[in-house]
Amino acid sequence: MSTLGHLRQQAGFTLIEVLIALSIFAVIAVMSYQGINTLIHTEQQSRKALTDLTELQRAFMMWERDLRQAAPRAIVDDINSTQPSMRVGDGVLIEFSANNYYDWSGKAGHTLQRVRYRFNEGKLIREVWGYPDHLQTTAPQSLILLDNLIQASIEIVKADANQHETSSENTGILATSNAVSLIIEHRQLGLITRTVLPYPL
Repeated sequence: MSTLGHLRQQAGFTLIEVLIALSIFAVIAVMSYQGINTLIHTEQQSRKALTDLTELQRAFMMWERDLRQAAPRAIVDDINSTQPSMRVGDGVLIEFSANNYYDWSGKAGHTLQRVRYRFNEGKLIREVWGYPDHLQTTAPQSLILLDNLIQASIEIVKADANQHETSSENTGILATSNAVSLIIEHRQLGLITRTVLPYPL
């Protein structure tokens, strides 16, 4: 074999071969990155959905427990004005007296409280006064149960299944209602309703 042929066999890759190899490597790298990025995004979305569901379950659990402990106890405020044991509308979703046999801070015991649920700026808020006949200036303990909401409303399911009452209507017949529905529209989870049958008021 001639010296020239031997040198040709010992020569490295040509420039074109190197460029082709780099192009293939770049394509593989981009595809790998896109795959990994998709996996990360999917995991983040799954974690967010799980968090939303956990918060929703917790909120509905508190809602159901509060309603089932509703008490037939009207209140009198500091200007001697009487409020019904349960009311809806007038700037709140629902407000009622409740025999809370369990303190959400972890302490057991019987406590008569005033509970209010309201919707404000995409948030479902639970407010509690430690004593029903509280002063109008007394600030409640507030807890944000849910955020990222589009809307929230209350529907009263009356004894007649063909009649319903929303939070914008007269509330004088609440004491004879069969159930109370909390209706929320979540930006991620959609429209959800939880209906609770409270104790007779």
